[in-house]
Amino acid sequence: MKRALFWTLCLLAAGPVSAETRYVTDVLEVPLRTGTTLQNKILRMLPAGAAVEVLGPEEEGHTRVRGKGAEGWVLTRYLVDQPSARERLAAAEDEAARLKSQLGELDQALRDANAEAQDLHRAGAAMQSQNTALRQEFEALRRAAARPLELTQENERLRGEVETLRADRDSAVARADALGNAAYRNWFVTGAGVALGGVLLGLVLPRLAARRRRGSWDRL
Repeated sequence: MKRALFWTLCLLAAGPVSAETRYVTDVLEVPLRTGTTLQNKILRMLPAGAAVEVLGPEEEGHTRVRGKGAEGWVLTRYLVDQPSARERLAAAEDEAARLKSQLGELDQALRDANAEAQDLHRAGAAMQSQNTALRQEFEALRRAAARPLELTQENERLRGEVETLRADRDSAVARADALGNAAYRNWFVTGAGVALGGVLLGLVLPRLAARRRRGSWDRL
């Protein structure tokens, strides 16, 4: 008892040391005592697989540890460096369940990705079809837009021809007017000449007739 107290005082005087974690073997429950002898009081029973913090070096086959809210001594042979097989099995089962859940999530994500890829493929095909339709519509609009330009050019040509024909018409009208005036003057002069000739004949012919009659009487 005095020796255990001595080591306890030495540990306290030495101050805190680097903590090491070890585990109670899964064979049985291990008593946590106040000292290293069977006469020391059992503080509590540490269940198999319980994690304890090592507080000092081994002494007479015992190790000072802290576990389950208490500090004391346990037999070193009941401590192992890894969790108990039962704990490792439970941890492995938890890890397997977690991995299985992740695998399910990844599988679902893969199915979602495949479905999204198919949707994108269909959307791409639809966009390509729409692009083709738009290209055809653009080509039709381009041809339709070119048609008014052709019509404008044709209208300009026809307008030029109309202006030319109008000028020709005006020139022909002017010539016709000039010719009409000249013909009217010629007709007037001719009519006047004919009238004057008639008057002259009306004056001359009676005299000629009178001379002929006098001549015939003179020969008698």
